Parts: sequence; C-alpha cells; structure tokens
Amino acid sequence: MGNRLIKTRGKCRASGKRRYVTETAAKMVMSTIQSMNPVLLTPGRTIPVRVYQCPTCNDFHLTSLEQWGKDFETQTPHTTSKPKNTSRHLVMRLSNLQLKELFDAACFEHRDDPATVSLLIGAYQDWKQFKSKAHDSTREIFKMLILAAYDEETWLHTIASRGYWLEPGMEDYILPTNPNPTPKKPSYLRPLEVESIRHWFGLPYAVAERFEPPHLVPLDALPKTFYPHTPSPGQPQPHAPGGCNPGVPNRFEEYPLRLSISKHRRSTDHLLPVIVYFHGGSYVTGGADAPGYDPSPFLDNFNFLVVKVNYRIGLLGFLGGDGKRPANLGLLDALCALRWVKTYIHQFGGDPDRVTVYGHSAGGDLVAKLILAEGAVDGEPGEMLFHRAIIQSAPLRLSYGRQKLTQHLLAQTADLDVHAPSSVWAKASGRCFLANPLRFGWSAFLPLGCQYGHYPLPAEKDEDARLRLVASRVQVLVGYLPREVAGLTPPVPQRLHRFLRPLVDPWVEWLTERMYADPARSFVARYQDAGGTATCFQLETGEQGHFRESAHSTDIGLFFRATPWDKAGLLAGTPVKAWNQQGQAFRAILAQFMREGQLNRRLYRQARFMEIPVRAT
Repeated sequence: MGNRLIKTRGKCRASGKRRYVTETAAKMVMSTIQSMNPVLLTPGRTIPVRVYQCPTCNDFHLTSLEQWGKDFETQTPHTTSKPKNTSRHLVMRLSNLQLKELFDAACFEHRDDPATVSLLIGAYQDWKQFKSKAHDSTREIFKMLILAAYDEETWLHTIASRGYWLEPGMEDYILPTNPNPTPKKPSYLRPLEVESIRHWFGLPYAVAERFEPPHLVPLDALPKTFYPHTPSPGQPQPHAPGGCNPGVPNRFEEYPLRLSISKHRRSTDHLLPVIVYFHGGSYVTGGADAPGYDPSPFLDNFNFLVVKVNYRIGLLGFLGGDGKRPANLGLLDALCALRWVKTYIHQFGGDPDRVTVYGHSAGGDLVAKLILAEGAVDGEPGEMLFHRAIIQSAPLRLSYGRQKLTQHLLAQTADLDVHAPSSVWAKASGRCFLANPLRFGWSAFLPLGCQYGHYPLPAEKDEDARLRLVASRVQVLVGYLPREVAGLTPPVPQRLHRFLRPLVDPWVEWLTERMYADPARSFVARYQDAGGTATCFQLETGEQGHFRESAHSTDIGLFFRATPWDKAGLLAGTPVKAWNQQGQAFRAILAQFMREGQLNRRLYRQARFMEIPVRAT
C-alpha cells in the first residue's frame, strides 16, 4: 500500500495552509468507520472524524463536522435515536502527551490482538513521520483510532484518572457531585483571575498570640472588607544565603497564619481533588505565596485545587519545651490549616475526602511529621485530614537525637525579650542555623524543627509503634535528587566547576547519601514494614555536567512555574523547552498518584524519574 500525501480541499483555519492526509491513514480511517458500531455513528453524534471519501472522485478529503453529519444523514437510515445526554459525546481536547498515554494504554490493552496493535502503531508512526505537513489532519485520524480502540467509559477513566480536564458532562464518571453547587462562602470573596487561574490569596485560617497554639478562624467570620487579591506575607526571617531566592516572599508580618487557594476558572459542579502544599526553607525561611510557588502550569492541564499554607517558622514556631515556649507550634499551625481545609474547602469546589499533602525540603519533613501527629489521620475515615502524602527532598534523618542541641539552643535564646519585635527573633533564628555539627552531630544541619515527645508527636522511641497505627491509612511517595547537597553550596562559575567537580563530587554524593537518600529509603522501608504503602523515587534535573545538576530545589520549577527559578539559576543549564517537557511528564506522574494512588511508569523516562526498590525489614 502506498503512503503518499493526498492534498485535501480547503485550508487549515488556524494556519491558512493547505491540509494533507496520508493515503495509509485515510484508508485505515475508512476501514475503521465501516467496522464501528452503528450506534457510534448516529446522525448528529459529534465524533472526531474529519476525513471522508468523495463518491464523485473517489478521493479522500477533510470536511467540517457539520458537513460530515449532513453527508452521513443522507446516506444512513435513522435506526437509533440521538443520545439524550449529548454532553457525554463531545470531542475531548487531548494534548500530545495525553494521546501518547492513551496510545500506550491501548497497545497494552490489545496486546493479544496483533492486528489492532499494528493498526495503532502504524497510525502513530504515520503521525510522527508527517507531523510537520499533516499535523492538522493526521493527528485527528490518530486520535479517532485511539478512541475507537476503547469503549467510551474505559477511555474516559483512562484520561480522567490521570487528572486531566474533561469536557463538560464527562466528570460524572469519576468526580463526586458537589453537594453544595451554590457556594456558601461569603459573596464578597471574589477571586483574582490571572490568565486562566482563579486565586484567593491570604485567607486567614487561624489566629494565635506569640507562643500560643492556633485557633481556627471560621470562613464566614471574615470581614466584608477582606480583599483576597494580595499574596500572603511571610513571617520575618533572616536574609537567605545565595542572593535571589524565589522561595522567599516579598512582604513580611509576624502572624502569617494564612493560606491561598488556586483553581482553574472553568466552572464545574463536581468536587475536585485537593493538594495542600507546605513550603521548605530549613524551618527558617520561606512563604506560601513566594514568587516561585505559582501552580498555574499544573492547573492548566490537571483538574485539581491547590492550597498553599503559611506556618510559623524559626524560633517562634519550632523551638520550645522549656515550660515557657511550647514546642511544635509550626506543626500545630499546619494541623489547623488542614482542619480548615477539611471544613471549608468544599465551598471552593474541593473534595475534603481526597486531600494530598505535598512538602519539599523542610516542608517534606513537616509532612512526614503530620503523618505521625495526633489527630491527623486517626479516627474514622471521614475524619482524616489527608489521604496521600508526597515527601520531596526532605532531610528526614536530621530530626533524631536532637535533645542536647535543643537544650543548648533554648539556653542560648533564654535572654531574648518575649515582647521583642519579630525581626529580632528572626535574626536570632538565623544565628541558630548550622549549629556546631562537631558537637551535636547531623541534627546541627537542621537545628530548628519538629520535636519528638511534645504534642502532637510521640516520643522518638514510640515512632514505629505510631507508624503501625496509621501507615495503612495514608499512601506515601518519597523522593530525592542524586546531588542534593550541591544546591546548598555557594554557586561556582561553570569554567571553574569543570576542574573542581572531581574533587567536590565525592563529598557531595556522600553527604547526599547520608542526609537525603538513605533516610528516604529507610523511611519507606519502615513505612512498608508498618503495613503502609510507600514508594521511593529518584529524580534527575538539569544538564549533565552543570554545577547545579540534580541539586536541591532544582526540582521545584518542575511542578510550579519555572520562570522565577530560571532567573535564580536553578534550572541547572537545561533549555526551557526541555525543562517544560520534563515538567509536563513529572506533573502527570504526580497527578495520577494524587488522584488514584498509582504511578504512570510510561512517563518515567521523559520525567527522568526512577523508582527505587526498597524492601521492608
């Protein structure tokens, strides 16, 4: 069979160029149409076919969907009625990545049918070969063949389970209906629309006096003058080393107990899965609405609701236990934020029964402690504050054996005025950073943090017993980068790095193994041993040979908007196009995990994502 390009009548409306279709693809379309169920070709049914064979010249041409319906109606008797729910039959707008996922899944589903697999592979190769000239037509043919390989419900589940947007009406298959379609949130809480995303910035979720636990703020208690269009300020903090840091907010205030909500502006009557993100910063710096935490790239492709949380940091949030200052105040803030989400997120279109907590660096360590915290995931299933957890680049080992270090820091800061401005406490927090490692061991690299043996955490010796009670309730994904420590060192000019790397790399790899990789694998092994489901992965970023290759924080730009991290030099020499392609695959992997608890292994290579096998002890 020849595979010449057939010039079609008419031009592409988007580009104005002449459309082409390959002979092979056109004949495959016609043979597929002839074998399809007549119900699928009901007159008036919108199907993704824009190729027909002209009865006059016996050639293949592209046509509009309206013309296709008219031609088909004159040739086909009305054997069936038009489907009642026409919205279920709208054509899906599938990206190239979605098409590739469906193609891989279809080939796997039909592995026992060589003829179908051969047809699908031929259409895929045909699209790739003639993509530059035949994209408009051949892509539609490829999509039609892919969708024809499924029954309707199967391909809806295949796409929807990965978190992609569906056409109106199709959400019924996989999304629960919002019991409150007309939101009860105050009408004056109008979101700020930036491009296609709606943001509610700076919603207070709690109030707290200094060194006091937080108290939840009801949503309807917000004053009518509240304006949710200004990004949340962060708590005063010491100057972050390394110059420009996209993870540090632009404004500061002492009581930062606020959260921000983002979702796509597309309206839906269904409850969306919720992601609650906790920022990193060694428990000393950072803020939820810092320039580097824009979730727009994720929300443009995936049907979720993203919540970003501010919590108390530094000495005001993570050092206490002496009778005057309570410990774990920042952890209590995080718990209070999750209770707020549980109570009010449905008013913004979020599903309180499908919440994933996601943390990076110190935020990942905070997520690990939330799993252990009293009142987080115990009780009845409907009372759980979250259901899945992602822990990324967290120094999990540094939380252990820090009793002597804590007593030392409490003694050093005992003379600070309790009523001193928060900026004074912020500077003192900076002085505590990187306490003497030779005296206090590994924990000195993260001197401030959650403290075992203080509410709501169990004692360190009781951690495994606590895990056995809660591990089976939360599915966990734990990841790290192979050169994390390279991101914690001052930048080195690339021309010098080529000579220094052979000397520095052994230390970078050894410290990364001790601080990040081995603790991640150990946590996953203990979690599995406690009866839970946990997966460990390694993620690579950046250009090979760059001094920031696979370094700490270089992965944040894969989930959030990459522009601020690029300006800070944290894309590690990777071209923006390649970075966006990796980010798209990485976000797709996380979206499928957050929605259904599974990992899309077909995207591992594109995302530079590698699953690390871990055996329970």
